Amino acid sequence: MGKVFTLSGEDAGQEDNLIK
Repeated sequence: MGKVFTLSGEDAGQEDNLIK
């Protein structure tokens, strides 16, 4: 559930922190 929304479309780990 990392790539639900990609702000810059780089890595899933960064978005995973935002939706947690």
